[in-house]
Amino acid sequence: MQHPGFKAISILTALTLCLSPTSSDAKWYRYDDCHLLAHDFNDGDSFHVKCGRRHYIFRLYFVDAPETDLSFPDRVDDQAEYWGLNRKQTVKLGREAATFTRTYLAKPFTVHTKRVDARGRSDRPRYFGMLETKMGFLSEALVRNGLARIYGMSVELPSGKPSSRHWGRLRLAEKAARRDQVGAWANHPAELEPPPPFKPQDYVVRKRLPVFDPKRYTRLIGVLQRGATIRILEAENDRLFRIRFKAGDTEREGLCRRESITLPPPDEETSSP
Repeated sequence: MQHPGFKAISILTALTLCLSPTSSDAKWYRYDDCHLLAHDFNDGDSFHVKCGRRHYIFRLYFVDAPETDLSFPDRVDDQAEYWGLNRKQTVKLGREAATFTRTYLAKPFTVHTKRVDARGRSDRPRYFGMLETKMGFLSEALVRNGLARIYGMSVELPSGKPSSRHWGRLRLAEKAARRDQVGAWANHPAELEPPPPFKPQDYVVRKRLPVFDPKRYTRLIGVLQRGATIRILEAENDRLFRIRFKAGDTEREGLCRRESITLPPPDEETSSP
């Protein structure tokens, strides 16, 4: 069964892809060696940060972590509906997200921002931004751990790549969180789609094949060239295959997208020569 939040994702994604000229035309600013500042109003997706000698408040692009209290009950209700939770569960999740962010940003990190106004309760300006550590973007980590919904302001990436790249990574991260039943998805085991039937088999790569980390679906670990032989072990889920391949003389396992593999129809797999 498809979770009702997915319909909302599609609608919100379509809406947020239409950025205002101010947001899209502004240049990126990069601040390295930033530090999280302790503050009562920090939560999973909005926080006080020190960059050099300056004090900023940043709000994440692309995602929305739950509220940590009931100051905005309508917003809590909207978030609760996304995951099928009640108010108490949603606020608890918001506090878990705030703790996760505090831990994720415990060491110096990089902030990418266009200094676009994100508004907020403080008299100090709050800007949209993307926060990055050696482990990756905070937005993706929150979604991967079931602690934020895919929602909100969109922007082309600091690398110049389109926003669709990050939306895609977030959807894959959420898929993995649902499969592993972490965070908010712990209460939705029945919503996971069963992997389609599949018989293990060898496969010769027909075009360059991206391979992803089996423990972190969004992390690319390499690309197999055309002509390489792999063993498709199983369907990890409805979108990914688990494969075995050789890296030099070493056998490794990884994941590849099902759409990147062209398999013969089931009747051809089982037919006799």
